[in-house]
Amino acid sequence: MRRLVAFGIVLTVIVGFLTSIISSKSDQIDSKLTQKEHLEKKLRASQEDEKALKHNIRLLHDKDYIGDIARRDFLLSKKGEIIFSKLDIDSH
Repeated sequence: MRRLVAFGIVLTVIVGFLTSIISSKSDQIDSKLTQKEHLEKKLRASQEDEKALKHNIRLLHDKDYIGDIARRDFLLSKKGEIIFSKLDIDSH
């Protein structure tokens, strides 16, 4: 009878210990999954930024694009070219 009670107590302690470990690991897994989702979103955003920046780099290597920017923003012109700028009028 004493052996049975001792075995029951030992078994209960072992089951409690294993349940505690499983619960702890489950919480860690949930935390890691949440962290993974956050990092995947951050990765996708970074990849989109990289794509946009590569597009801008390609545009900046285009001489026509640079010329358009120079004309629009700095009112620079080619020889013999006249640039007319529009005035922005607020209609209040």
